[in-house]
Amino acid sequence: MPGGIYGARQPYAGPPRDEAGSAARDSLAVMKRNLKGSGLFPELGKDHTSWMNEKLEKARRGQEANQVRTWRMAQEDRVTAQLDQEKTVSELRTGRRATLIGEGGRVRAAQRAADQVYAS
Repeated sequence: MPGGIYGARQPYAGPPRDEAGSAARDSLAVMKRNLKGSGLFPELGKDHTSWMNEKLEKARRGQEANQVRTWRMAQEDRVTAQLDQEKTVSELRTGRRATLIGEGGRVRAAQRAADQVYAS
């Protein structure tokens, strides 16, 4: 096999010297145009830095919204706790506890039953 396994069978025959520059430029432009139109190569989009900066900016905006939401919820909890405290203080001042209503009658009935058991 002439030329060996690494070489070509015929020597490279490029364009003549005077046309070499313009022919190469034309063929390069045609090749680029064909590659873009082929759909084999994706269009270049954003680079990594701009993509990361956008992602960080979105995270910062979300974090600000979370801080506002957290502050609002803390204010709501504080007001709710204050209202609960005022209600409890009012019930203690008036001597009424919703959980103890009717307990006096049960205590007296139990006492009477115990007296009857011991009396007999």
